[in-house]
Amino acid sequence: MLLVVIPFITKEVPLVLKNLRLSRKFDGRQKNPVLLTYEEGTGGVPEVTQAALEAFEEVQTFAYHRGPSGWPMGPNHAFKMTAYQLGEQNNQRPFLWWEADATPLCKGWLEVLWSAYRAGGKPFAGHVVGGMEHMNGVGIYPPDVRQYSIKAMTSIKTPWDVAMKGDTQLITTPLNHLILHYWNIKDGANFNGPEGVPLSVKSNRDLKKWITDDAVLLHRCKDGSVADVLLKSQGSQIRDLSKVLVSMKANFLDVEQEALLK
Repeated sequence: MLLVVIPFITKEVPLVLKNLRLSRKFDGRQKNPVLLTYEEGTGGVPEVTQAALEAFEEVQTFAYHRGPSGWPMGPNHAFKMTAYQLGEQNNQRPFLWWEADATPLCKGWLEVLWSAYRAGGKPFAGHVVGGMEHMNGVGIYPPDVRQYSIKAMTSIKTPWDVAMKGDTQLITTPLNHLILHYWNIKDGANFNGPEGVPLSVKSNRDLKKWITDDAVLLHRCKDGSVADVLLKSQGSQIRDLSKVLVSMKANFLDVEQEALLK
């Protein structure tokens, strides 16, 4: 199963708490190990740790030293400190980098991502950004990123996900149908640039405009409105991708059996 890595800074705590509540609503207390990662001095750590323990059976924390702030330097620092720590600790699990503005969308979301990652058979998996062709940072990574991309670990002014494209493009499984990526909304559509505003929704009807049938995770929603809508959802409004998961597992077994016959 995936290691779930949750990076956050103080101002993101409310978003992280909503996401953890939503994950628990969908799937109860899951067995995936969780790593909470944050800069020394970050506020809200006890609250996030408690919420994580309510949603997952195993939770560890990692506080790294202060570094540059602002985008993309701050996120770059968080990623490379955490990825380096995982490598040094001989981590054996692929990990999901679950940022605060990425919202789970349905029951079984983590298991679907895990099955898709295994079926893809490549070290990286996530949403490949159209027109830029790099995997967005909210995605699945190999246990030790250092073995695949030094650029991801050393980039300062270029976002690490963009910087590592040359190293990882051919070893990435696109999961665009599962992980939605809306950078900004401009004229009613996604816009991968500085113009527009992050996605915000007010109702289930509004949210349905942006969710495709197979989607399990949505990035990015900065105001928590996607989580708010889903936390209020009841009954048939809650999506369950168990059929998709069964199909994925069957396909994965077919791939394994074919490999054994060769």
